[in-house]
Amino acid sequence: NPILVYFQESVGYRIVYFNKNNVFQKHLDSTELVHHSLGSNPANDRLVLANTFGRPIGKIVSVPLISLSRQSPENYNSVLFFEHLLNSEEVSEFVDMVSERLQSLSISLQRIILDQELRLTSYMWENTFNGISDPIAIINKNFKVLRANKPFKSSEGLLKEMSFCHEILSSSSKICEGCPIVEFERNGQSEIRSQIKVGEKLYEVNSFPIESRDSNEIEFVNHYLDITEEKKLYSKILQNEKMVAIGQLAGNIAHELNNPLTGIKSISQLLKAEAEEGSSIYKDLVEIEKASIRCHNIINNLLDFSKEKPLSLERVDLNKIVQKTLPLLKSATSGFYRNYNFSPDELIVEVDIQLLQQVIFNLVNNACQAMGESGELSIISLKSENKAVLEVRDNGPGISKEIIDKVFDPFFTTKKQGEGTGLGLSLSKSIVESFGGRLVLDQAFVDGARFLLELPLKKDET
Repeated sequence: NPILVYFQESVGYRIVYFNKNNVFQKHLDSTELVHHSLGSNPANDRLVLANTFGRPIGKIVSVPLISLSRQSPENYNSVLFFEHLLNSEEVSEFVDMVSERLQSLSISLQRIILDQELRLTSYMWENTFNGISDPIAIINKNFKVLRANKPFKSSEGLLKEMSFCHEILSSSSKICEGCPIVEFERNGQSEIRSQIKVGEKLYEVNSFPIESRDSNEIEFVNHYLDITEEKKLYSKILQNEKMVAIGQLAGNIAHELNNPLTGIKSISQLLKAEAEEGSSIYKDLVEIEKASIRCHNIINNLLDFSKEKPLSLERVDLNKIVQKTLPLLKSATSGFYRNYNFSPDELIVEVDIQLLQQVIFNLVNNACQAMGESGELSIISLKSENKAVLEVRDNGPGISKEIIDKVFDPFFTTKKQGEGTGLGLSLSKSIVESFGGRLVLDQAFVDGARFLLELPLKKDET
């Protein structure tokens, strides 16, 4: 019965043998096999085999196979053992017979071992890449995926033959904006780093061009690193830095603004004392006085907000705050059809009144500016489960899909230079979140723009 012992770098020494016409394979713990010569009957090898099989081993003929590897012949240290009951003449005949077939046996065996090693290596590499949580793919210059790991593939886990990378990654027929392959065609760099957006996720793509052995064409190994959370964190850090800058700027100009505002307020009070109470001039002067006071409060609120001072929270009815704020927007809303619908229920919320007025002022003012000279402004308050909801809606041109994700970004504005700073919605969102609520843009609304301000309802403890 033949017994094969062979060495494979990835698994070590293995032993293959027959038992009742079935082939078995096991790991060989001992590597204390002596140097073999054709036809030898080494006692030490018989001992190693006896320990492996757990039984006595009789006479054996050893047939070392020829190594065809010039670089690392020790990796193919293979030998056939034949346990036998032959006499010396029969052994000699048997050795001569085997010698004639030795090269063919060696070639066949090494081909099998190499094929097994290749499949094992391929399996290990496949498992390695599939074990990486980041998407990795090999893509040709026509954007077709040649190989990819599981995180790269579609949610169904299917990779059709020669699928396009943008079809699998983002389910889109269009090439991803910022695609590194496009950048390579333009610049021809040895390594390209770019960013692409896939749905809500942002990926940093490291692309490494390689030359295909088969076709001599350029292929690309793309590594996609999810930097969505990192980008959000960076944006928060950047926003905090900007808020510090705003605080410093506000502190420097507050004095310059407060001086003329104080003058306007004082003159309006003097003129109000001379005007007939109840007249239209008297009412206008009252509005001027209130507006100047509000300007003082806005400056102070901006200073307080940028310095992160403790909020002065009170429990009040949201309806009353809105109704107190709307008269300050009389000039802004006068040219539009106004649809005000307030909840009959008290909507008790815990807020800083001045800051919430600032949010309402920003939302209504933005809606009026978006509509231009005519349109319908809707302000609706309602109770939704445990939340108070304020809806500010206009029937203007709406917000395009290209910028819909940026409306709450600091310093982002669609207004002309000098007409807006891009701070209104960003500050408003931060203020509402400091009250435990949220400010969102209804992206499904198509007839203009619809903002929803949601605050947790509280019990009235006054």
